[in-house]
Amino acid sequence: MVTVGDAIMGIENIKELADSPELMEKKRQWREKETARQEKIYQDFRGWFSEFAQEGTDVDRRVELLGKMQEVTLQEKMLPININKQDVVKGVRAVKFNEGCIKDKPKKDPTCKKLEKAYQKFLAAIDKVYDQAIVKAR
Repeated sequence: MVTVGDAIMGIENIKELADSPELMEKKRQWREKETARQEKIYQDFRGWFSEFAQEGTDVDRRVELLGKMQEVTLQEKMLPININKQDVVKGVRAVKFNEGCIKDKPKKDPTCKKLEKAYQKFLAAIDKVYDQAIVKAR
């Protein structure tokens, strides 16, 4: 009679491949910690973005907040879970529109230029993290 374990050479019982209860518990605990950590990163990112989008926030603070978001994206090698590039682009475009940084104004106005430069750096960081075309040699 052929059992499921016979399909794998040298394994008499498929249950031999299962993780031990201790290892399963460690994995569960790690997943819980990681879920809590990811949630904190998500909440921090949302807080920074909402402060970035508030009216009355000066350009220097906005540039600083974009820098923080860029750091987190590069450190985690991804945007926070539940946030995608399109969300970021829409949000920053709305802020730029509300500030009047449209058409050729970012090239002429120094404050708009500063905001545009920080935005482009942040987009470059997002693209760098998600770019699958570049294969790096290790």
